[in-house]
Amino acid sequence: MVMAGQAGDGLTERGRQREETRRRIREVALDVIRRDGLGDARIDDIARIAGVSRGTVYFHYPSKEHVVAEVLAEAEARVAKAIAELPRTAPIADVLEVLCAAFAHEWEREAQLFPSVAAVAVRGAAVTMRSRELDPVHRALAARFRSAGERGELTTAMRSTILANVFLVHVLTATLAWSSRPRPRLAVALGDVIEIFLNGARAPRR
Repeated sequence: MVMAGQAGDGLTERGRQREETRRRIREVALDVIRRDGLGDARIDDIARIAGVSRGTVYFHYPSKEHVVAEVLAEAEARVAKAIAELPRTAPIADVLEVLCAAFAHEWEREAQLFPSVAAVAVRGAAVTMRSRELDPVHRALAARFRSAGERGELTTAMRSTILANVFLVHVLTATLAWSSRPRPRLAVALGDVIEIFLNGARAPRR
């Protein structure tokens, strides 16, 4: 039974309104960041377009970076889930293909936003490297590299966490380059990253 003053989703009417305000601020903030970039996006513009006060914006999001970080965290969770759904014995090439397909699905339509996402991701990576708390994609990929090494798929003695970091940096860099000229499709560009990572760029010796 829904109590008086509660919406059908379990939130009170005030809570529902608060969530609606947060959603509106987020959507407006992302539009402004797409248009102006993270550095030049102004809280005043976000508040004005969303029809709220500056204080309300800060109540929901302490900074512009928090908006982008929230979107990034949601995307990372979905990419990590795609990796987790693979069989434990999936070849590492399959793992990288699934990761890149999921990554491309997240960002293919966000070329304007991705430079801001990349900036937040790099800052976040610096923090997690110091704290040694890996993000979910890095953690899932490192586990897959570890398993591939144990199966003899990899000949390198490099640690799995470092391999994961190297690959994800390549993915981030390639996507950032793609975002400035989003042709060909992102999935194609990331396919090249997999090929170079696994097989190298040097032509075979004759």
